Amino acid sequence: MGDDIRSRTLYYLIHATKHIRRAMIMKAVMVASSTPGLLGFGGARRHRQSPLFQDDIDRLPQQLLTMFAGQTLTFEDIIARSIEQTGVCTETNYRACLKQLESHKRVTVTRITSKRSGLSKEDRVSFPGP
Repeated sequence: MGDDIRSRTLYYLIHATKHIRRAMIMKAVMVASSTPGLLGFGGARRHRQSPLFQDDIDRLPQQLLTMFAGQTLTFEDIIARSIEQTGVCTETNYRACLKQLESHKRVTVTRITSKRSGLSKEDRVSFPGP
């Protein structure tokens, strides 16, 4: 991470894990501490590098509908299979997106581990076919 104002590197951040839950936590931490709408290399001017992710929360519904057309997956699997392609979207964004798609009858949710209107781990989400 760099600092454009002081024109120097602040620190190097490397995160590696084989567990999706840990990747989700790290992504949430990075999003919370980054510039709104951007997640990636700080100091873009100095390093001539673009952000790793652009703000794509608004694109998440269509992205999930396209990516998982005709499939039924658990909430956790949806995140695990798409976390690298969904930019700054965190678990909270996925939950809100899928609940909105459900309310508009664009997906069907079968609740297994959550309460009435929640959405968690083993809840199954069915996406319409292409």
